[in-house]
This record gives sequence, structure tokens and C-alpha cells, in this order.
Amino acid sequence: RRGTSNKNEIEQSIRYLEKALDYEPEYIDAILALASDHGVMYFLGFDRTDSRLALYKKYIELGKKIVPNNPYVLEEEGFYHYRVFRDYDKAFELLEKANLNRSESFGLRAWALRRMGRWEECVENILKSIELNPKGGALYRELAGTYLSMSQFDNAKEAIEKSLELEPNDYETHLYKAGWYFLRSFGDIEKSYIAYKDAENQVGRGRFDWDLILVDIYAGDYEKAHERLNGI
Repeated sequence: RRGTSNKNEIEQSIRYLEKALDYEPEYIDAILALASDHGVMYFLGFDRTDSRLALYKKYIELGKKIVPNNPYVLEEEGFYHYRVFRDYDKAFELLEKANLNRSESFGLRAWALRRMGRWEECVENILKSIELNPKGGALYRELAGTYLSMSQFDNAKEAIEKSLELEPNDYETHLYKAGWYFLRSFGDIEKSYIAYKDAENQVGRGRFDWDLILVDIYAGDYEKAHERLNGI
């Protein structure tokens, strides 16, 4: 379940974790997982209510009470500042203080650095994350996105291809390739169409209809864009 962005899976996880705390109220792994789940629900816009935010804060404070200065608690608190306040400096400060040597932790530091525009340091941390998790296709996808933002197109292409090699059905990586790499970076409409066709064959027809409308508009084919829109 960890790392999912599926609302139903997150809600199910919350229910199971709450049951775990019924049996062991100071189970720190469950407490931090609950904090993270509530944070994801808030951050992804599934539930932006004050009550959801209060639950997020509740489990972080509970973790701090049970194990003060625990690096995993510091890390979760850091991402709290990232998700809720968009305070990337504070987030990075806490993530650095946690100083956890694991793939996920280097990834979290990278995302904060990217938000601060510290591109080279961001890449360094993603590469450290990949070193600890070389099969993580999503890490290569994020590396590609960072390279695209830096206009390092050769590096971006290499990272995209590696991501698709590891996770050939990943929707977002295909979107990076067809939409961001070919279309927005080079304005190559023909290659963008071809990449989207390959993506549909791999991921599923209809998954990229909204994105293809944008390509139609770039191509000046408004009739096709309108026809595609009517078919959605």
C-alpha cells in the first residue's frame, strides 16, 4: 500500500492501522503510517478539510511524544511542512536532520530541493535514491522530469527510457515522453502523436485522450480536437 495514490487503498490502510493501534496504542510504525496516509489524503486533494489536517497533525504529535527526536518522526514532520504549508526550507531542514540513509529519504529530500530550485542537489539526491533502489521506475521518471526542467534533454530521454524499461505501463512516464519531451521541449508534433499511440498500446486506449487534444491544438487541427473532445 505504501506509496499508492489510490483513494480507496489509502482509506482501507487507515482503517487497518487504526485497528492496529487499538491493540498497541504506542505502535510507532502504525502511528507514522497513519500520519502519512492522512497527509496524502490532504495533499492529493481527496480531503482538504480541517478535520483531516487535524488528524495528520495528531499522529505526528503522538509520534513526537512517544519517541522524541526519532529520525522517522522528524522525516514525517518535515513532509508535513512540505504538504501543508509549502514551506520547503523547513521541510528540507527536518529531512536533513533526520538524515536517514534509505532510498525513500533521499527521494523526499530531492522533492524539497526541486521545489526550492536547487536543481543540481535535487539530481544528486535522486541518484542516491536510485543507487539504493535501482529497480524503482518512478525514481527514473522523476529524474527525467527534473532533467527536462533543467533543459538537459539527452539525460531526460535516457531516464525516460530506463523508467519505461522498468515500468512499461506507467501512465505518467509515457506522458513525460510524449507530452513533455517531444511536444513541449522540441515541438515535434509527429513524434508526440507516435509516442502517444505507443502509450495507448501499452497502457490502454482512451487513457490519453485529454493529452491528445492538446497535441491536436498544437498541430492547429481544431476539428480533430473538437471531435476527440466530443468522444470523451
